[in-house]
Amino acid sequence: MAFSKSSWGSVGVSLAIATLGLYAVVVGSGYRMGELTRMGPGFFPVIIGTAVIVLALAAAFESRGENEERMALRLAPIVWVGTAILAWLLLVQSLGLVVATFALVGLSALAKPPIRPVSILVLGGALSLSGYLVFIWGLGMPLTLWGR
Repeated sequence: MAFSKSSWGSVGVSLAIATLGLYAVVVGSGYRMGELTRMGPGFFPVIIGTAVIVLALAAAFESRGENEERMALRLAPIVWVGTAILAWLLLVQSLGLVVATFALVGLSALAKPPIRPVSILVLGGALSLSGYLVFIWGLGMPLTLWGR
């Protein structure tokens, strides 16, 4: 398990992200966990925090010994994905899960051209169906498919 000098930056960032996941687990464990069918307020932060820790440690392990090349920071993907998430948040209550999800996928696709319309339609449809099955049907969340 040797680390080259250039891989320490990637390992450090991965461990910092794992620390944020650990923080979420610690804070979430202070709340009631509940059960899988009736989740408490601490359930989601603990599960997501644990997933973040596992993925960050896997990224740290993967980046060891890697020769790190400097990559230029590209702002366009950050802006488009952030805009897509904001659009989903603003549209889901008024226009429904399907429209908000297609807006999310369409705007996110602008982050990395070329735009592939068929991929956008397939992914938007699959995510809309998954969102319906998990959030509306499975968890009974007060969302609608096509708005109010």
